[in-house]
Amino acid sequence: MLDGTVIEQGATERVSDDPDDDRARALVRGELVYQTIPGRTRHSIG
Repeated sequence: MLDGTVIEQGATERVSDDPDDDRARALVRGELVYQTIPGRTRHSIG
């Protein structure tokens, strides 16, 4: 889930090993940076 939206779902092993969504892949690789800003949320890959 990212910003209240499901971005990937399925069996845990499949999602962990081979996610379909670019943002989920970045999260698994440890490349997704997620910051909370008072009053809003923001994410970026990189």
